[in-house]
Amino acid sequence: MRRSLIPAEENILLGHSSFAVRPNLYAALRYLRHRETDRIIFIDTICIDQSNNEERSITVRMMVEIYAHASQTLIWLGIATETDKYAFGLFREFEKSFEKHGFFHVDNTNDISGTFLTHSYEEMGLPSSDQIAWGAAATLF
Repeated sequence: MRRSLIPAEENILLGHSSFAVRPNLYAALRYLRHRETDRIIFIDTICIDQSNNEERSITVRMMVEIYAHASQTLIWLGIATETDKYAFGLFREFEKSFEKHGFFHVDNTNDISGTFLTHSYEEMGLPSSDQIAWGAAATLF
């Protein structure tokens, strides 16, 4: 049986066999599962033999097709932390600002500028750069 290359602390059942997974994946599977119905989920660390470079390379090239035919794509960022609410609140503010002002460029000089506009964060409806939301959002990346 093939094993993940990354040390694991949890085991799941694949068919009738045990498979070691990292705690973050274990948490994702518990959160994303449907208790009453079957759910098919493509998880690259399980579906691709991580110790086989050729298989990994071939499958990575197929990822566009895999995702294009998926009925839904889920992204697991991990178990929510206390500051995540600030980060996702900031993302909602970005959405509102995009709807009102269109797309713009954010750089690290505290300027937001687009082709025809230059405004402060506050003018764009976003919190100032010293707000907790920015640091919380940075931790997600």
